[in-house]
Amino acid sequence: MGVIDTLSAGFALINRRPWLMVIPVILDVLLWLGPVVSVAPLVDRLPDAWYDAATSLSNQGLESSVSREELGQARDEIRSYTEQLGQVNLLSLLALQMPSLMTGSAVSSPLGAGVQLSMDSLALVLLVVAALSFGSLLIASLFLAGIGIYVRGDAFRLRLYLRRSLINWGRLILLYVIVLIALAVLGMPVAMIAILASALSKTFGGLILGLLLAAMLWAALYLFYSLAAMFVGDVNPVLALWHSFNIVRYNLGPAMGLAVLVVIIGQGIGIALRFVLGNPLLVSAAIIGNAYVGAGLAAAAMIFYRERYAIWQKKVRSGKQVVEMTK
Repeated sequence: MGVIDTLSAGFALINRRPWLMVIPVILDVLLWLGPVVSVAPLVDRLPDAWYDAATSLSNQGLESSVSREELGQARDEIRSYTEQLGQVNLLSLLALQMPSLMTGSAVSSPLGAGVQLSMDSLALVLLVVAALSFGSLLIASLFLAGIGIYVRGDAFRLRLYLRRSLINWGRLILLYVIVLIALAVLGMPVAMIAILASALSKTFGGLILGLLLAAMLWAALYLFYSLAAMFVGDVNPVLALWHSFNIVRYNLGPAMGLAVLVVIIGQGIGIALRFVLGNPLLVSAAIIGNAYVGAGLAAAAMIFYRERYAIWQKKVRSGKQVVEMTK
């Protein structure tokens, strides 16, 4: 099955079972009509706090080379970033792993200003961010588990669906822990070298950063089918990474083609739909359309994994038979 056929099969699956779009639709409606959780009171204090600390150091002679005017300009730059951060709805963290149209969107709610919930405690903000991050992985697991059941060819049973959702929620958490540890262990030293190299030569430092970015993109490609491996192959995170690596390794062209199309279509449809938003009816239609595309692309990635995994295993078994025959 080619890349285009795989995409068609993914959307055909959603056409037969449109209820698989329910979770991303509900999530986007929540972000559209629900409350806004803001950290504006907390971050609004940061520029002045930084300025006071920098001024104190300057008065003590520790930063004598920096003038008050330069400190003021730096404070204004920091304030421009904190103002943008203060406008972010923390609830959008729930959609980090989902095909969401409302994340980063400036679409106004038909309910008016809505409910504003502001937090000025750093400990509370960190607690909320952690809870929403774990919640985003649970929502993603509920969404992908339903698609995975049908891609596997299993009959849908509520108990099976909930069981796989919870199991894969734990696997998703472990997967991202592994990825974050890998980034810290491998990426941070290279980034530090790039920063030191930039101090000597901006060209050399830029080259190292470019190589680091290329390596991260290449790694992202090889790990692209890890989620499909967990929800279709029903394997743990380590095996999911191994399966994804081999799926791309033995199918580099098609695997890369599908991954690029999934990213381009997924991001492109979101951008395109935001341009046509103007009233509640259009927003509602755009939310459904975006959920349909996101679900179809997720199903296509899982179908690709299922087909290519079967071929890979046949090659592995054939290789073992050849080895046994030569003994």
